[in-house]
Amino acid sequence: ISDSTFTTDGHNLTTKTFTNSGASTLAAGSTLTFTDVSGCGFGGSVGTLTSSGTSGDPNTITSAGGSGVSNRYDVNTNMTQTMSYTTMSYGLNWACGSGTADITNCTFDNMSGYAVNFSSSSTITAFTDNTISNTSHGMSCGEAHAAFDNIVLTGISSTDMRSQDVKLEFTNSNFDITNVDL
Repeated sequence: ISDSTFTTDGHNLTTKTFTNSGASTLAAGSTLTFTDVSGCGFGGSVGTLTSSGTSGDPNTITSAGGSGVSNRYDVNTNMTQTMSYTTMSYGLNWACGSGTADITNCTFDNMSGYAVNFSSSSTITAFTDNTISNTSHGMSCGEAHAAFDNIVLTGISSTDMRSQDVKLEFTNSNFDITNVDL
């Protein structure tokens, strides 16, 4: 998929790369699967990705390799991302870069490195009601944010939370305070 503007209308997609410079929407009930090959993922995407799952009809972004994946898909992108009720699994760390993130009711499971990574040039409009699980590092944040709410980290084997010299404020959240890097 390259330089496309589209809506999935609930259909599933399988691709090696998703290079987006337009406005793309994964409608409720859609699965975006990246093939388990070298170079798979979002690459240099700079457009807008909206993943509009619902509680009864969630979306999934994953690797065809599943738990045996050998080539995790690249999610380090500068896209504006609005995601709800979406599970991302078996990718490299989800990184917002210089994009904007509005992420609610999502799960980041079995990601590599820091499952969620906001750079100092990220814009965070919302990151609430999300779960980060089964990874070595939970979340790293280089952009100050005072409204993280209901963030749950579970099954983290090393660092739950890392602040890149910025102030982060959490409400109703659950992570191991002894595994933070300030």
